[in-house]
Amino acid sequence: MAVTNDNTHGGVLGTPPKTPAVHPIDVIYAEPSAEPYSSTNDGATTPDKPPLEKGEATQMEVPGTVQEASAAIESVSPEGQPADPKRGPGAYMWLIALGGLVVLGLSFLIGQSFGWGAAAVGAAIGCVALFFNPVMWAAFDRKNDRQQAVHQVNANHGVGQAEARRR
Repeated sequence: MAVTNDNTHGGVLGTPPKTPAVHPIDVIYAEPSAEPYSSTNDGATTPDKPPLEKGEATQMEVPGTVQEASAAIESVSPEGQPADPKRGPGAYMWLIALGGLVVLGLSFLIGQSFGWGAAAVGAAIGCVALFFNPVMWAAFDRKNDRQQAVHQVNANHGVGQAEARRR
């Protein structure tokens, strides 16, 4: 029985399978693939992201019924149906700010108990922990999903700028 180096079993004696040679510059200049989800939030108009109306980014609650909010979020979020579909993008911003306030509050308590040098070290460690916490970054993505859902629900109900600000 002959030993061959085919792509299906990892090759001879555990060598990696052969892959077609692709030059890195070909990858850099390749046409971008169409993604149904965009995580940027600069208000730019793209095929998958309509421009936001004023006031939609700070709404504490997604308008409409729970079913409408859930369907709108599910259509724009890569994570599917949310646990709390009525929580709006403004609520997510408050949760992110609350995380920062907890770090500052704990640093203040450390400063009162152990000195302000220890408080500065505690604040630095807390800020680094928040920065590298994937939940904080996911909260920004969920906030963007909720902004798009608010815009979608408002568009479905024919709500314009002035009416959206009154909500």
